[in-house]
Amino acid sequence: MYVPKVRERVQLAGRSGAFLVMWVDQEQQEADLIPLRGESSVEEIVSFSELEAYSESRFLKTA
Repeated sequence: MYVPKVRERVQLAGRSGAFLVMWVDQEQQEADLIPLRGESSVEEIVSFSELEAYSESRFLKTA
């Protein structure tokens, strides 16, 4: 399980795009996120189990 830190970029499992961690509740293992791009809304009370470390290489196209 990935444990995020405030102001860290993360990804949501199975979804594209990066999010910024705005709040972390270590006890409940939840975080609030805001999207770094696009029209998505704030993601509140997201379980740590749904989070992954952000990796730019995941979004780069290979030739």
